Amino acid sequence: MPTKCAAANLHVSSQHAPPPRACLLLRRSPRTSPAVCFTPSSRPASMRPALLWLLASLAGAASYSSTACLSPAACLSKPPLRSPRRANADMLAKKKKGSKSGRQNVAMEAPVSQDSDEATSSAAMPFSAGADVFLIPEGGWERHRIQLSASTSFDEIFAAAAAAAVDEKALKAFVGTNRDMLDYRWLYRLTAEVLRAQNTGNAARSAELRGLRDRIVRLNQRYDAPLFKEIAQAEARLGQVLGLYQMKKAPPPPEIVKAAGQTGAQVFAFWVVLCAAIAAWESKLEVPSLVDMARNKLRELGEVLGAVEAEEGRMEDARLVELNKLLAVPNQALPDAQPQDARAALQAIGLDSEGQQRLIRKLGCLSCQASRHSFQAYNPLVQKTSALYDVLVYGSVQWLSAPDIQQPERSGYTSNLVKIAVEAEDFAVSEGGSVQLYW
Repeated sequence: MPTKCAAANLHVSSQHAPPPRACLLLRRSPRTSPAVCFTPSSRPASMRPALLWLLASLAGAASYSSTACLSPAACLSKPPLRSPRRANADMLAKKKKGSKSGRQNVAMEAPVSQDSDEATSSAAMPFSAGADVFLIPEGGWERHRIQLSASTSFDEIFAAAAAAAVDEKALKAFVGTNRDMLDYRWLYRLTAEVLRAQNTGNAARSAELRGLRDRIVRLNQRYDAPLFKEIAQAEARLGQVLGLYQMKKAPPPPEIVKAAGQTGAQVFAFWVVLCAAIAAWESKLEVPSLVDMARNKLRELGEVLGAVEAEEGRMEDARLVELNKLLAVPNQALPDAQPQDARAALQAIGLDSEGQQRLIRKLGCLSCQASRHSFQAYNPLVQKTSALYDVLVYGSVQWLSAPDIQQPERSGYTSNLVKIAVEAEDFAVSEGGSVQLYW
């Protein structure tokens, strides 16, 4: 059977587009992504301007109304104290609504954060005092770490994961050690392998791969859960600080430092939310009508970051000094980015080879964590961190590829909309157009 996706020029895009018919769509859509919303009436009046300002800042919005949302999804009338949802057996391979009757599961949704009790369960342990936020399990670096290089591939990571999967404790240690590599792109490829086996009649292989994937998804979520909770709380603290700017009252540095938090985990989470807001407004610098507003917001956010950086010991306690320097590199996802800038910045930090590997791992873990939060607010940070990670490891940005899943030909449709979408995609590909892949 010919490769259905070979002619499609697939790439990550911030615009919505119909999914490729013969390929997998890994996405966080407004329909399924959780909204991080506040209904002002549910908060004390003194907090409303601060919370609304933060929401507008994170989303990069030009304005906001009485109810502010970070995504087009329906708002929730409660604070964003969310946690990763439990992974079920088919959370990444759901049957596409409106598809041909009786068709097997061939579409996939990315794991996204939802309300559940998982983050507070015994499986999601809180941070230890003074520990690194992206803690490596004891002995994990020596036994399970895959050394990053330009030749590191999906197959290498998959083989190591499969070898560790014979024992649940070993797999947990493997995931915790290599969390940076098990991102949405790796899961996308793994689900493609699941569906290829399914579509070619190898049910046993498909079930085996599906089981491994679902175990990794659950372990990913449990690893991410503690920082996920801290970030949800940090959003409110940063919102109060930024709300003072909205009221033309620049907060003094001591007040900013207090809002950043007392523990290393709190400061780290505050820094993540701050970086997400900065990345969101940086993405608006290309919009002529928003340039002035974006520059003003970036100046205010820079003042907040500067106050935290200037507080003695604060960045050190959060183990953020090196990562903060690395993230100052210009966005490597932009067309005019210079990859040598990223490598030079890494070398300038002065770490040995293993130290560089550990720092790059931390950068990758940050990207994975950001991908769990509201798409509109955090996706600019996801793009920036994942592009920087790619450049440091592979030398260039690694876009999503579209592996052939050997999808059988359709014999009919129960939905005219699906039929029109498929026919339009075939026409676009035949005419040399591109099919945007939106995760």
